[in-house]
Amino acid sequence: QGLGGGAGEAPEGISADVIPFDCYPEGQYPLITTFSQFLCMLDASLERPFLSRGRAGVKPTGRSGGGSARSRMVDFALFEAYYFPRLGDVTGRRRFSLDPSTLFTEIMSVIKGSIETLGQSAGPQPLGRVQYARLARSRQSSLGEEERGHIFGLYEEYQRIKAATFTDYDIADLVLHMHSELAATPYQGPRLWSVMVDEVQDLTPIELALLPHVSDNLDGFFFAGDTAQTIAHGVGFRFETLKDLFYARFVRDAQVKSFAVPEIWHLKQNFRTHKEVLCIANTVIKLLLYLFPESIDRLEDEVSVVDGPKPIFFSDTEDVISALLGRGDINHCEFGSDQVILVRDDETKARLRSRLESKALVLTVVEAKGMEFSDCLIYNFFSSGGFGAAWRCALNAWPAFLDERQGSAVPKHRPFDAKLHGPLQAELKKLYVLLTRTKQNLFIFESDQQAREPLQYLWSHPSVRAVVVKRFDESDRAVLTASSTPEEWCSRGREFRARQNHEMAQQCFGRGGDEVTQRMSSADVLYVQ
Repeated sequence: QGLGGGAGEAPEGISADVIPFDCYPEGQYPLITTFSQFLCMLDASLERPFLSRGRAGVKPTGRSGGGSARSRMVDFALFEAYYFPRLGDVTGRRRFSLDPSTLFTEIMSVIKGSIETLGQSAGPQPLGRVQYARLARSRQSSLGEEERGHIFGLYEEYQRIKAATFTDYDIADLVLHMHSELAATPYQGPRLWSVMVDEVQDLTPIELALLPHVSDNLDGFFFAGDTAQTIAHGVGFRFETLKDLFYARFVRDAQVKSFAVPEIWHLKQNFRTHKEVLCIANTVIKLLLYLFPESIDRLEDEVSVVDGPKPIFFSDTEDVISALLGRGDINHCEFGSDQVILVRDDETKARLRSRLESKALVLTVVEAKGMEFSDCLIYNFFSSGGFGAAWRCALNAWPAFLDERQGSAVPKHRPFDAKLHGPLQAELKKLYVLLTRTKQNLFIFESDQQAREPLQYLWSHPSVRAVVVKRFDESDRAVLTASSTPEEWCSRGREFRARQNHEMAQQCFGRGGDEVTQRMSSADVLYVQ
């Protein structure tokens, strides 16, 4: 019996026919599922589940297993759009330079999601104000004590607003409820012999701490992930934290007197891409480690035995999409199924798709994570985030590439401040994800000259030489507008459909001429909406 799966998203759109975990047919193992589906299945096996399963879908019922149905999960998008503007006064948030991502991560990964929440005398529950301050002092953190007090006040306000809706809950509410129920009534279903979790960096400690409830075999756990790709909002993960968690919960709960905590294996051989792309990606890792030393695990540089072309940073002031379109006729510009335009967010994606229609694949950071393409164009990443000044401050703080004897640095800006420029940590991780999607050719375009200057300077610096800076020409157009066969398009469509990206699947099946599956994907799009 085994369980394998990836982190996935929080429980949204789960079908009504969730099979309780203790009722899963033994003959159908190994079970391959997302972690969110696993949570729903395990919850369904509890005596008092958090989620009620009705014909209209999965509805949360609250900690008591009854009462008003809760139906809206607070993910980062909802937190940023609805909750954050209502928390505290704007002056206070500006004073502490608090952004939505930092606050959401502190709430979900520390106050409600740290392993310490499970050791409370009153049972699993969020940390109190004093506990949070004490825990923060015991960790290497850029958050001051006064700032932590302010964060906790905003957390309390968030909880009050959420409770007043009678419909909203977050993933920590579900998981803490499950821990409480399992502590009162232990899981009685079949025990798993092995558990493999991929993309482990997207999970909180309390989510991982559920696994010992379904498996007694301490030698059967296998975790894989990359802390440089922790782009899930609300999660702050390092493998060293997992190591501590394994000893504190897995080994202690199993009451094992002597047990060697598993070794962490650093897999530095990259099989996706070539040396030149890894060169530019490794600079991002070095920046992360220098600016935010506790944000990721310290690993050796990734290596590859494959040679390839240097990434190209376009120096054009004209929009590269306009250059690709040439005469402006969209019919003269078609990308292949192995070429992609990578952007930061849905807003940029929507603007590009309105220009390119269905002639090119356009993916956001979240959509592209875990995928690979022969040729990638990163489009307007730096300007779309609004962190231009932060990039300048970061580069000026990094002495490794600012040897004045080899040329002048980027124009000086205010000193780098880890608290003030904290959102840059997430930006660097997103950038790393985009840089490592390519197997062959990588192109970078930034229309805002000021926004592109810091990283262009870094990557073209004599001590780095990670990119070629040039203007867009016909050879670049030839690479990006390569053609694909109908079967290649349909193959890509099946990949998108398996990832539940129905919008992109619809586009691919349309390009591949598979009208039946295209209509099915269109129906999936409407269903999700």
